[in-house]
Amino acid sequence: MAFSGCSQIAARSLRLPQGPARASPCGKPEPVPICSSEENKWGTLFAMTWMSTRHGAVWQPPMDVYETEEDVVIRIEIAGVNPDEVDIALVDRVLTVSGIRHDPAPKVGYHRMEILYGPFQASTALPRRVDPARISAQYRDGFLTVTVPKPSPIRVHVDVASADTANESRAGE
Repeated sequence: MAFSGCSQIAARSLRLPQGPARASPCGKPEPVPICSSEENKWGTLFAMTWMSTRHGAVWQPPMDVYETEEDVVIRIEIAGVNPDEVDIALVDRVLTVSGIRHDPAPKVGYHRMEILYGPFQASTALPRRVDPARISAQYRDGFLTVTVPKPSPIRVHVDVASADTANESRAGE
């Protein structure tokens, strides 16, 4: 394989492209290595994490977090999960979605297995405090969309006393 420095397991599981070409000293284009020897440590760590998800450890589904004018939206890809087995929790400003995806064919001999099964968890810090009673969630086409309304701005009127007024009130005491 042409993944200089990359872990063989991580390279196989990621199916990394060779990257853009660069000119060699001879003038011939050669691929730019994607992984350095330092990144090899991360590739090995990734491979170990990937392998642990195959043996019942908690896995993390892909997640997008974005804002609209009115809401913070969290979208999580969890196809094949029963929505009744999904839990959404808010502690301080951290929103956590957890659940389980069951393997529909647990007693077969797989030739290839890339879909993750078992317990999952995804967490994200929200940009501001929110009202938990206003959070809503919808599961459709394999995506869980959690909508967190932004708090309405609160207008507070504060009377501002001038220094002269404050001094006059103290003098009258």
